[in-house]
Amino acid sequence: MENGFNVCFFMIGGIEDKDYYKELTECIKERNYEKHFIFTDFVSNPCDYIKNLDIVLHTSKNEPFGRSIVESMYMRKPVIAFSGGPSEILQNEKTGFIINNNNLERASEIAIDLIKNKLLRKNIGENAYIYAIENFNFLDYTEKLKNIIYC
Repeated sequence: MENGFNVCFFMIGGIEDKDYYKELTECIKERNYEKHFIFTDFVSNPCDYIKNLDIVLHTSKNEPFGRSIVESMYMRKPVIAFSGGPSEILQNEKTGFIINNNNLERASEIAIDLIKNKLLRKNIGENAYIYAIENFNFLDYTEKLKNIIYC
């Protein structure tokens, strides 16, 4: 691609906005990037894809709690996400990266840094894993929920 990186983007989960999908695929074709993009519909187990990724870009603008972010953290993947719900999950620049104001240029800069720096990818991924284990453990979460409901 333009920066000389051999990358592949997996767009997992489908795109509900058909006009946006058309615009996106036309943009990809205009730049001859078809071999770098793979689109899927909804998948029941995104972990099958996540395990093969180096970096996870979570670009949803409306998702209040991104389960796929936590799944990525459990798989030691650095996550770049737009602010909003992900801000409750990620610790910026420690367990992942939070992009304010949907700043695509900043998201690109971080992605390039992660592509170039394998140690940074590994460290962020490891921090994310530890944080996910400590804060998003199913049994602990269930206990917290039970305490809220039955307080």
